[in-house]
Amino acid sequence: MFGLFKKKKLPKKVLLLCAIPYDKESFITSYKTGESDFIRSLANLYGTDSISEIWERYAQTAALLRQTMQSASKLGATIIEHTSIDSFSRLNEYDIIILIAHHSDNSDEIELQGHLVSTKNLIQAIPLDTNAIIDMTSCYSAFLLPKIKARIPQSTIIGIDIATSLPLRLILLEETLQLLCKKSNLSYKEALVETLRKIPSAPDSSSIKEQTKESVKLGSNKLKSTIYAPNEARKGDEFMVSVFLHKPEESEEVELMAKVLDDNATLRNSKSLNVKIAKGDKIDFQLSCAAGGSSDFSFDENKKGLIWDNEMSSVEFCVSISPNCTKKAFIGKLKIAVNKAPAGEMLFKTDIIEQTNLNIKKECAELHFISYNPIEEQKNSEEELLFKLKGQETNLQERLSSLNPTDSLYAQTQLDLNVCKKCIDLISESRSTPKNRMLKVFISSTSDLKPFRQVVRDQIESCEMYPDMYELWGQGNDYPRDMCCRHVLDSDIFVCLLGAKYGYVEPAWGMSMTEIEFRVALKSGKPILVYIHNQYKEEMKKLLPENTIAVELQNKLIDELREKRMVGFFSSEMSLALLSIAELSTLKHKIS
Repeated sequence: MFGLFKKKKLPKKVLLLCAIPYDKESFITSYKTGESDFIRSLANLYGTDSISEIWERYAQTAALLRQTMQSASKLGATIIEHTSIDSFSRLNEYDIIILIAHHSDNSDEIELQGHLVSTKNLIQAIPLDTNAIIDMTSCYSAFLLPKIKARIPQSTIIGIDIATSLPLRLILLEETLQLLCKKSNLSYKEALVETLRKIPSAPDSSSIKEQTKESVKLGSNKLKSTIYAPNEARKGDEFMVSVFLHKPEESEEVELMAKVLDDNATLRNSKSLNVKIAKGDKIDFQLSCAAGGSSDFSFDENKKGLIWDNEMSSVEFCVSISPNCTKKAFIGKLKIAVNKAPAGEMLFKTDIIEQTNLNIKKECAELHFISYNPIEEQKNSEEELLFKLKGQETNLQERLSSLNPTDSLYAQTQLDLNVCKKCIDLISESRSTPKNRMLKVFISSTSDLKPFRQVVRDQIESCEMYPDMYELWGQGNDYPRDMCCRHVLDSDIFVCLLGAKYGYVEPAWGMSMTEIEFRVALKSGKPILVYIHNQYKEEMKKLLPENTIAVELQNKLIDELREKRMVGFFSSEMSLALLSIAELSTLKHKIS
């Protein structure tokens, strides 16, 4: 009988970190630090500099924050009321972490109890073995989330990009935790989405609306549906159709993602959706051939869907073309539905071309690919060198024992033996050195791309690797070319940024320093990432006719890289950051 009255508890270990004032004492403490951006934000919101008036206006929210912490504690959550950077060392002990903090929109800092902490220091305080769902909604930053993900890629990081007030966020949190207790089979993210879905139409949500007069914006009328597919495809082949749902300002990111999915993808159609889509809405996409041809084309699935989570999302269709296709083009018709209600149609075209001669391979020379493993190669070279040195050491010892100390050859043989032993000791010491050192990433570019060099540097540091760049070298006695080559050879990863300018040409080699650095990295077998500014041709025209030779050399280099390597194209600092952070993280884990 007593079991009927047992209080429900959270099925997972939950940690609630509170880093903002929750009573008058903590409010005054934050104010006295003199650096609280949170209190400055409240002053702007309330239109007053009077600290007593600010507290009177904020007191109701502080009471709601205390109530939320008490409710979470009763459900079994662990509460840290005075969150500091040391609190983050405990994240690996929990399944769900919720941070209630203030993130400054104008700086790379998080406020903890009135003190501003750099996001870099905060991220480094997170244990690497943290495997949890981390809700950063209350201090959401598009800049912060990917950096945390790079630190702990095995975790799920949540940030709800909605314009809302702190009271509503606290109500969302409390209702989400209550729902987790009632439905233990739900994940935290699923419970949060279900809670969000109820808010716009909830019959008893008057209290919520009352506390969010200047805030709630859970939906948008400005979403776009964009289709990427190849311009042409061959008979007997398959091609991919990618459909993106996104905000208009995310068009660049959509193009980048489409190119990641398929190098041949091009923009085929883009359309604004005039229906209101809210978080948690179900969006269905149905693809068919508008001009018939059921025997000419087939699909892996002709209907796919997604749940809108206020972030760019996509579905992909695979279209197979019959070898005996009678159509000259695939005319695709895409139907879109929101919560099963029709929301529009889109058409696009992919030309169908003849298949090339399949027997052409018989006329070509066979290609043999030999995999190259630099680490294994280095290990084999060291073992071979050690074997030779130890043999030489034995010979020298035998020769020394046969010589008289007064003999003229004795001193030279003794010196040769000492050098041989020193080499053996150095190689043995290097082989026993721990391999968990910080990886070095060399950044190569011309000086006009300095803002983009800084972007790559930030991404390297967020991945906890060392950016090796000339700005950090200081003075040296080496010839600049030799110094650059030495740094390239000493690095683990090589990043090359290319734009319109070729750069300074080294007289002896007749190449720019950037090209020399690339050639050295290529010969040494290092992992190479190449990023090219997509406006380089337009910028080159501005350099003519004064720099004709340099433009031709840069064009030749870029054409070679585009033909022989996979390269990335960037148009802005944001697009370069998105490209590089993903590939640097992948390479780091692969090398580690």
